[in-house]
Amino acid sequence: MEFGIEAIRELLTAIAGTHTCLDIRDVAAAQLEVVQARRREIDALERTLAGMAGRCSTICADGPQPECTIARDLIHA
Repeated sequence: MEFGIEAIRELLTAIAGTHTCLDIRDVAAAQLEVVQARRREIDALERTLAGMAGRCSTICADGPQPECTIARDLIHA
């Protein structure tokens, strides 16, 4: 579930309807899981990019090399 119009609509419907606070909590908790999953994906992407950039900096410390290490990493990923 994306936290877009539909998620907001679901939350507002739960609040305005006959839903209990536990129902509303469950909607919020489900959205929290989505946010946490996205964060894990972004953290993994950050580690990957940092590793690629770091290897490139080390290998190219004396100047550009004939083979791009980032391109090589992407091809072999």
